[in-house]
Amino acid sequence: MDIVQGWCDLAPEPGVVLTIGVFDGVHLGHQALIRGVVERAGELGLGPVVMTFHPHPRSVVAPDSNWGYLCSLEERLARIAELGPELMIVLRFTPELAAMPAADFIAEALRHMPLRELHVGDDFALGRGKEGDVAALQALGRQHGFTVRSTPTVCVDGQAVRSTRIRELVQAGAVDQAARLLGRFFSLRGAVTSGHGQGRRLGFPTANLHLHARQVLPADGVYAVWGQLSPSFWEAHLPAGLRSTGPGPLPGLAYVGRRPTFGSGQRVVEVHLLDFSADLLGHEVRAEFVRFLRPDRAFANAHELVAQMERDMAQARQLLSAEAFPPHAVRDA
Repeated sequence: MDIVQGWCDLAPEPGVVLTIGVFDGVHLGHQALIRGVVERAGELGLGPVVMTFHPHPRSVVAPDSNWGYLCSLEERLARIAELGPELMIVLRFTPELAAMPAADFIAEALRHMPLRELHVGDDFALGRGKEGDVAALQALGRQHGFTVRSTPTVCVDGQAVRSTRIRELVQAGAVDQAARLLGRFFSLRGAVTSGHGQGRRLGFPTANLHLHARQVLPADGVYAVWGQLSPSFWEAHLPAGLRSTGPGPLPGLAYVGRRPTFGSGQRVVEVHLLDFSADLLGHEVRAEFVRFLRPDRAFANAHELVAQMERDMAQARQLLSAEAFPPHAVRDA
Protein backbone atom coordinates (compact mmCIF):
# COMPACT_ATOMS: atom_id res chain seq x y z
CA MET A 1 0.00 0.00 0.00
CA ASP A 2 1.26 3.45 -0.93
CA ILE A 3 0.79 6.30 1.56
CA VAL A 4 0.71 9.97 0.56
CA GLN A 5 0.38 13.06 2.72
CA GLY A 6 -2.10 15.55 1.28
CA TRP A 7 -3.93 15.67 -2.01
CA CYS A 8 -2.34 13.80 -4.89
CA ASP A 9 -3.25 13.65 -8.58
CA LEU A 10 -4.31 10.19 -9.72
CA ALA A 11 -4.39 9.00 -13.33
CA PRO A 12 -7.82 9.34 -15.00
CA GLU A 13 -8.02 5.62 -15.78
CA PRO A 14 -9.24 3.24 -14.62
CA GLY A 15 -10.75 5.31 -11.80
CA VAL A 16 -11.05 4.70 -8.06
CA VAL A 17 -13.40 3.43 -5.40
CA LEU A 18 -12.90 5.68 -2.39
CA THR A 19 -13.81 5.65 1.27
CA ILE A 20 -13.32 8.55 3.66
CA GLY A 21 -13.09 8.54 7.44
CA VAL A 22 -10.92 8.96 10.49
CA PHE A 23 -10.96 5.21 11.20
CA ASP A 24 -9.57 5.64 14.73
CA GLY A 25 -9.12 2.15 16.12
CA VAL A 26 -9.87 0.46 12.77
CA HIS A 27 -12.68 -1.46 14.47
CA LEU A 28 -15.01 -4.06 12.95
CA GLY A 29 -17.18 -1.42 11.29
CA HIS A 30 -14.17 0.26 9.69
CA GLN A 31 -12.86 -3.11 8.57
CA ALA A 32 -16.16 -4.01 6.89
CA LEU A 33 -16.23 -0.68 5.07
CA ILE A 34 -12.65 -0.88 3.82
CA ARG A 35 -12.92 -4.53 2.82
CA GLY A 36 -16.07 -3.61 0.88
CA VAL A 37 -14.13 -0.94 -1.00
CA VAL A 38 -11.34 -3.38 -1.86
CA GLU A 39 -13.79 -6.06 -3.01
CA ARG A 40 -15.88 -3.64 -5.06
CA ALA A 41 -12.80 -2.14 -6.71
CA GLY A 42 -11.70 -5.64 -7.67
CA GLU A 43 -15.08 -6.36 -9.24
CA LEU A 44 -14.95 -3.16 -11.30
CA GLY A 45 -11.25 -3.21 -12.13
CA LEU A 46 -10.72 0.08 -10.27
CA GLY A 47 -8.24 1.25 -7.65
CA PRO A 48 -9.25 0.95 -3.96
CA VAL A 49 -8.34 4.15 -2.07
CA VAL A 50 -8.73 5.09 1.61
CA MET A 51 -8.67 8.72 2.72
CA THR A 52 -8.19 9.59 6.38
CA PHE A 53 -7.61 12.70 8.48
CA HIS A 54 -4.90 13.55 10.98
CA PRO A 55 -5.02 14.95 13.57
CA HIS A 56 -8.44 13.73 14.60
CA PRO A 57 -11.12 16.33 13.76
CA ARG A 58 -12.27 16.42 17.36
CA SER A 59 -8.85 17.59 18.51
CA VAL A 60 -9.22 20.56 16.13
CA VAL A 61 -12.87 21.54 16.58
CA ALA A 62 -12.97 20.78 20.34
CA PRO A 63 -9.36 20.94 21.56
CA ASP A 64 -10.34 21.20 25.23
CA SER A 65 -12.55 18.10 25.22
CA ASN A 66 -11.64 15.07 27.31
CA TRP A 67 -10.94 12.83 24.36
CA GLY A 68 -8.16 10.56 23.13
CA TYR A 69 -6.94 8.37 20.28
CA LEU A 70 -7.60 4.65 20.26
CA CYS A 71 -4.40 4.19 18.27
CA SER A 72 -1.60 6.24 16.81
CA LEU A 73 -1.54 7.29 13.16
CA GLU A 74 1.22 4.73 12.50
CA GLU A 75 -0.87 1.97 14.05
CA ARG A 76 -3.95 3.10 12.13
CA LEU A 77 -2.11 2.99 8.80
CA ALA A 78 -0.62 -0.42 9.59
CA ARG A 79 -4.05 -1.87 10.44
CA ILE A 80 -5.63 -0.39 7.30
CA ALA A 81 -2.80 -1.73 5.12
CA GLU A 82 -3.69 -5.26 6.28
CA LEU A 83 -7.11 -4.84 4.61
CA GLY A 84 -5.68 -4.46 1.11
CA PRO A 85 -6.22 -0.93 -0.30
CA GLU A 86 -3.75 0.23 -2.93
CA LEU A 87 -3.44 3.82 -1.71
CA MET A 88 -3.86 5.67 1.58
CA ILE A 89 -4.27 9.45 1.52
CA VAL A 90 -3.67 11.27 4.80
CA LEU A 91 -5.14 14.77 4.86
CA ARG A 92 -4.08 17.20 7.55
CA PHE A 93 -7.23 18.31 9.37
CA THR A 94 -7.21 22.05 10.00
CA PRO A 95 -9.77 24.69 11.02
CA GLU A 96 -9.95 25.67 7.34
CA LEU A 97 -10.81 22.11 6.35
CA ALA A 98 -13.40 21.94 9.13
CA ALA A 99 -15.10 25.06 7.70
CA MET A 100 -15.13 23.78 4.10
CA PRO A 101 -18.61 23.03 2.69
CA ALA A 102 -19.18 19.42 1.68
CA ALA A 103 -19.70 20.41 -1.95
CA ASP A 104 -16.32 22.16 -2.02
CA PHE A 105 -14.59 19.16 -0.46
CA ILE A 106 -16.04 16.82 -3.08
CA ALA A 107 -15.10 19.26 -5.85
CA GLU A 108 -11.52 19.27 -4.53
CA ALA A 109 -11.46 15.48 -4.47
CA LEU A 110 -12.71 15.33 -8.05
CA ARG A 111 -9.93 17.66 -9.15
CA HIS A 112 -7.39 15.12 -7.96
CA MET A 113 -8.94 11.73 -8.64
CA PRO A 114 -11.26 9.99 -11.11
CA LEU A 115 -13.89 9.07 -8.52
CA ARG A 116 -16.29 6.34 -9.66
CA GLU A 117 -17.73 5.19 -6.32
CA LEU A 118 -17.66 6.62 -2.80
CA HIS A 119 -18.33 4.20 0.09
CA VAL A 120 -19.16 5.59 3.54
CA GLY A 121 -20.77 4.40 6.76
CA ASP A 122 -24.50 4.95 7.11
CA ASP A 123 -23.89 7.57 9.83
CA PHE A 124 -21.08 9.36 7.98
CA ALA A 125 -21.03 13.10 7.41
CA LEU A 126 -18.35 15.52 6.24
CA GLY A 127 -18.00 19.23 5.62
CA ARG A 128 -19.00 22.32 7.54
CA GLY A 129 -21.50 21.49 10.25
CA LYS A 130 -21.50 17.85 9.09
CA GLU A 131 -23.78 18.89 6.25
CA GLY A 132 -22.45 16.22 3.90
CA ASP A 133 -24.45 13.24 5.12
CA VAL A 134 -25.23 10.23 2.93
CA ALA A 135 -28.23 11.87 1.24
CA ALA A 136 -26.28 15.05 0.48
CA LEU A 137 -23.35 13.05 -0.88
CA GLN A 138 -25.67 11.01 -3.08
CA ALA A 139 -27.05 14.25 -4.53
CA LEU A 140 -23.50 15.43 -5.22
CA GLY A 141 -22.76 12.06 -6.82
CA ARG A 142 -25.67 12.42 -9.22
CA GLN A 143 -24.45 15.91 -10.08
CA HIS A 144 -20.85 14.87 -10.72
CA GLY A 145 -21.26 11.35 -12.06
CA PHE A 146 -20.16 9.06 -9.23
CA THR A 147 -22.09 6.58 -7.10
CA VAL A 148 -22.38 6.77 -3.30
CA ARG A 149 -22.87 3.54 -1.35
CA SER A 150 -23.53 3.44 2.39
CA THR A 151 -22.32 0.49 4.46
CA PRO A 152 -24.67 -0.66 7.25
CA THR A 153 -23.47 -0.29 10.82
CA VAL A 154 -21.80 -3.42 12.19
CA CYS A 155 -23.30 -4.68 15.45
CA VAL A 156 -21.90 -6.98 18.12
CA ASP A 157 -24.23 -8.44 20.75
CA GLY A 158 -26.97 -6.17 19.47
CA GLN A 159 -24.97 -2.95 19.90
CA ALA A 160 -23.52 -0.75 17.18
CA VAL A 161 -19.75 -0.80 16.92
CA ARG A 162 -18.59 2.80 17.50
CA SER A 163 -15.22 4.27 18.43
CA THR A 164 -16.92 6.20 21.24
CA ARG A 165 -18.19 2.97 22.81
CA ILE A 166 -14.77 1.34 22.52
CA ARG A 167 -13.14 4.32 24.26
CA GLU A 168 -15.62 4.02 27.10
CA LEU A 169 -14.92 0.32 27.52
CA VAL A 170 -11.15 0.78 27.46
CA GLN A 171 -11.27 3.63 29.98
CA ALA A 172 -13.41 1.45 32.25
CA GLY A 173 -10.84 -1.36 32.07
CA ALA A 174 -13.18 -3.65 30.09
CA VAL A 175 -10.50 -4.45 27.52
CA ASP A 176 -11.93 -7.90 26.81
CA GLN A 177 -15.24 -6.32 25.78
CA ALA A 178 -13.43 -3.68 23.70
CA ALA A 179 -11.62 -6.50 21.87
CA ARG A 180 -14.95 -7.88 20.65
CA LEU A 181 -15.72 -4.56 18.94
CA LEU A 182 -12.20 -4.06 17.60
CA GLY A 183 -11.88 -7.60 16.26
CA ARG A 184 -8.52 -7.82 18.06
CA PHE A 185 -7.04 -6.88 21.42
CA PHE A 186 -6.83 -3.20 22.31
CA SER A 187 -3.14 -2.30 22.16
CA LEU A 188 -0.69 0.37 23.20
CA ARG A 189 2.49 0.81 21.18
CA GLY A 190 5.39 2.99 22.17
CA ALA A 191 9.15 3.29 22.44
CA VAL A 192 10.66 2.11 25.71
CA THR A 193 12.08 4.96 27.80
CA SER A 194 14.14 5.07 30.97
CA GLY A 195 12.18 4.70 34.20
CA HIS A 196 13.07 4.84 37.89
CA GLY A 197 14.32 1.24 37.94
CA GLN A 198 12.05 0.21 40.81
CA GLY A 199 10.69 -2.80 38.96
CA ARG A 200 14.15 -4.14 38.21
CA ARG A 201 15.23 -3.67 41.83
CA LEU A 202 12.20 -5.71 42.90
CA GLY A 203 13.02 -8.47 40.40
CA PHE A 204 10.35 -7.49 37.88
CA PRO A 205 11.99 -5.36 35.15
CA THR A 206 9.45 -3.26 33.28
CA ALA A 207 9.40 -1.46 29.95
CA ASN A 208 8.10 2.10 30.30
CA LEU A 209 6.14 3.06 27.17
CA HIS A 210 6.30 6.56 25.71
CA LEU A 211 2.81 7.34 24.40
CA HIS A 212 1.00 10.23 22.71
CA ALA A 213 -0.43 12.72 25.20
CA ARG A 214 -3.94 12.09 23.82
CA GLN A 215 -3.66 8.30 23.79
CA VAL A 216 -6.64 6.58 25.42
CA LEU A 217 -5.45 4.52 28.39
CA PRO A 218 -7.18 1.68 30.20
CA ALA A 219 -8.37 2.21 33.77
CA ASP A 220 -5.59 2.17 36.36
CA GLY A 221 -4.65 -1.36 37.35
CA VAL A 222 -2.86 -4.52 36.27
CA TYR A 223 -3.66 -6.42 33.06
CA ALA A 224 -2.68 -9.67 31.41
CA VAL A 225 -1.15 -8.78 28.04
CA TRP A 226 0.58 -10.19 25.03
CA GLY A 227 3.77 -8.28 24.28
CA GLN A 228 5.18 -7.85 20.79
CA LEU A 229 8.64 -6.46 20.16
CA SER A 230 9.77 -4.33 17.26
CA PRO A 231 11.65 -5.73 14.25
CA SER A 232 14.66 -3.62 15.31
CA PHE A 233 14.91 -5.63 18.53
CA TRP A 234 14.79 -8.99 16.78
CA GLU A 235 17.32 -7.84 14.16
CA ALA A 236 19.74 -7.15 16.98
CA HIS A 237 19.07 -10.35 18.94
CA LEU A 238 18.15 -13.16 16.53
CA PRO A 239 20.01 -15.02 13.77
CA ALA A 240 19.30 -13.68 10.30
CA GLY A 241 16.96 -16.55 9.37
CA LEU A 242 14.56 -15.76 12.24
CA ARG A 243 14.54 -11.96 12.10
CA SER A 244 11.46 -11.43 9.94
CA THR A 245 8.89 -12.39 12.56
CA GLY A 246 10.59 -13.13 15.86
CA PRO A 247 9.15 -15.79 18.18
CA GLY A 248 5.67 -14.27 18.24
CA PRO A 249 3.76 -12.64 21.10
CA LEU A 250 5.20 -12.93 24.59
CA PRO A 251 3.03 -13.27 27.72
CA GLY A 252 3.23 -10.45 30.20
CA LEU A 253 1.67 -7.98 32.59
CA ALA A 254 0.90 -4.31 32.04
CA TYR A 255 0.56 -1.74 34.80
CA VAL A 256 -1.35 1.50 34.28
CA GLY A 257 -1.28 4.01 37.13
CA ARG A 258 0.67 6.48 39.24
CA ARG A 259 2.81 4.09 41.36
CA PRO A 260 1.08 4.93 44.68
CA THR A 261 3.37 2.62 46.67
CA PHE A 262 6.34 4.81 45.75
CA GLY A 263 4.50 8.11 45.94
CA SER A 264 1.79 9.16 43.51
CA GLY A 265 3.19 10.79 40.40
CA GLN A 266 2.70 10.97 36.66
CA ARG A 267 0.46 8.32 35.13
CA VAL A 268 2.55 5.65 33.43
CA VAL A 269 2.21 2.46 31.41
CA GLU A 270 4.75 -0.26 32.24
CA VAL A 271 5.03 -3.71 30.69
CA HIS A 272 6.69 -6.74 32.30
CA LEU A 273 7.29 -9.68 29.96
CA LEU A 274 7.30 -13.04 31.74
CA ASP A 275 10.58 -14.95 31.71
CA PHE A 276 12.23 -12.22 29.63
CA SER A 277 15.10 -9.98 30.71
CA ALA A 278 16.73 -8.39 27.62
CA ASP A 279 17.23 -4.63 27.53
CA LEU A 280 14.39 -3.02 25.54
CA LEU A 281 15.44 0.60 25.96
CA GLY A 282 14.87 2.52 22.72
CA HIS A 283 12.98 -0.32 21.05
CA GLU A 284 9.25 -0.28 20.38
CA VAL A 285 6.88 -2.55 22.32
CA ARG A 286 3.23 -3.24 21.62
CA ALA A 287 1.12 -4.44 24.54
CA GLU A 288 -2.07 -6.26 23.56
CA PHE A 289 -4.46 -5.97 26.53
CA VAL A 290 -6.25 -9.26 27.16
CA ARG A 291 -7.89 -9.00 30.58
CA PHE A 292 -8.11 -6.72 33.61
CA LEU A 293 -6.66 -8.49 36.65
CA ARG A 294 -6.95 -6.05 39.54
CA PRO A 295 -7.21 -2.33 40.34
CA ASP A 296 -4.19 -0.23 41.30
CA ARG A 297 -3.53 0.27 45.01
CA ALA A 298 -0.78 1.24 47.41
CA PHE A 299 1.08 -1.44 49.38
CA ALA A 300 2.52 -1.06 52.86
CA ASN A 301 6.00 -2.11 51.75
CA ALA A 302 7.99 -3.64 48.89
CA HIS A 303 7.55 -7.17 50.29
CA GLU A 304 3.76 -6.95 49.99
CA LEU A 305 4.05 -5.54 46.49
CA VAL A 306 6.36 -8.35 45.35
CA ALA A 307 4.01 -10.99 46.78
CA GLN A 308 1.10 -9.47 44.86
CA MET A 309 3.10 -9.26 41.65
CA GLU A 310 3.91 -12.96 41.93
CA ARG A 311 0.21 -13.68 42.26
CA ASP A 312 -0.45 -11.45 39.25
CA MET A 313 2.11 -13.37 37.21
CA ALA A 314 0.58 -16.73 38.12
CA GLN A 315 -2.89 -15.49 37.18
CA ALA A 316 -1.64 -14.05 33.87
CA ARG A 317 0.15 -17.29 32.96
CA GLN A 318 -3.00 -19.32 33.54
CA LEU A 319 -5.21 -16.90 31.64
CA LEU A 320 -2.90 -16.41 28.66
CA SER A 321 -2.24 -20.12 28.28
CA ALA A 322 -5.92 -20.54 27.42
CA GLU A 323 -6.39 -17.28 25.47
CA ALA A 324 -6.50 -17.24 21.69
CA PHE A 325 -4.28 -14.74 19.87
CA PRO A 326 -5.78 -12.77 18.23
CA PRO A 327 -9.29 -12.92 19.77
CA HIS A 328 -12.25 -14.30 17.88
CA ALA A 329 -14.59 -11.47 16.94
CA VAL A 330 -18.28 -12.23 17.30
CA ARG A 331 -20.61 -10.37 14.94
CA ASP A 332 -24.36 -10.21 14.63
CA ALA A 333 -25.81 -11.59 11.41
